[in-house]
Parts: sequence; structure tokens; C-alpha cells
Amino acid sequence: MRAPAFWREDGATARLLSPLGALYDAIARKRLAREAPRANLPTIVIGGLTAGGDGKTPLAIALARRLKAAGERPALLTRGYRRRRGGTSSFVVDLTRHGADEIGDEALLLARVAPTIVGADRLASADLAQRLGATVVILDDGFHSRRVAPDLTLIVIDSDYGAGNSRCIPAGPLRAPLDAQLAAADIL
Repeated sequence: MRAPAFWREDGATARLLSPLGALYDAIARKRLAREAPRANLPTIVIGGLTAGGDGKTPLAIALARRLKAAGERPALLTRGYRRRRGGTSSFVVDLTRHGADEIGDEALLLARVAPTIVGADRLASADLAQRLGATVVILDDGFHSRRVAPDLTLIVIDSDYGAGNSRCIPAGPLRAPLDAQLAAADIL
């Protein structure tokens, strides 16, 4: 799916959809502000300002590689975007058994670098990572859900796209109001 062209400009379509964007804005602002439980491991959360394509997964991979080179044992946590495998239990990606159609392509990319756990319950996934011997967890695209409190939050920004027209979905590409996202980030 491609982002609509009007997300780049503040034209008539964006203004027409702005009441829905304002509703999305209010809900997303509350989600970003809510308290989340802490994992038992240091937690790095990676997020993006806009819907899709910011480069979160490549950053998660690069960060996992750097942590491994520094002697850490990172585990990558993901919901398994576009996965078909049902259930709510967290599980470890097995490259010899799981395919992209079952768990999503991002999980397979992550699993090539470090142990990767797919699950909707991020705290349960972090607990599983700890049992597997991880020393740090990296949440690929965990910024907006606020299911686990971050110790460090990294926001990826597409240098070409930026914040688009600076409106929230569906009037624009933002997953939450720009000011709320920037306030919750440690590093851009």
C-alpha cells in the first residue's frame, strides 16, 4: 500500500479529513501518555513518526548488530506485521520452520541477526527473551503501543518524507501528533 499523495501537502483532501485526523490525534496522544509496565531487561523502543516506511526495521537490525559487537545478547521483539499465525502466545522465530506468510517478512529479517520473538503481548515477549538469556530487548515498532515502558526511545524519520503534511491519519501520515511524539522520544 502506498501513502496517498495528499499526505505530502495540506490541500483540500487533508483539510476535509482533518476532523477524523483530530479524533485520531486525541486517541494517539492518550496512548503515548499512558503508563506502561517495565520489563526486567533494558528496553530500547524504535518508532517512526508516520505510518510505515520510516526505516524502523533496518535500525533495529543495525542496533542489534552493534549491541552484539559490544558483548550484549539482544533479543528483538515484534508483533509480526502481516503475520497469519494466530494465537496470543509469544514464540521464538525459527528460520527453518517459519515463513513470511506465517509470521511476516520483518520477523524473518530480524531473526537473521538475533533471537526474535513474535507476540502481541510485549511484556510476555520480554520475559521470554530474558529466559532465553537476552541482556537487552529491542522493540521494533513498539513506540505507539506503549505496552512496555522504554528505557530508551529512538524515532526514525524518513529524510525525504519527514512529517508529511503534519496531520494525523487519515488526514496525514502521522501516527500521533508531532509534538507528543517528539516529547516522548529520546533520540531522533
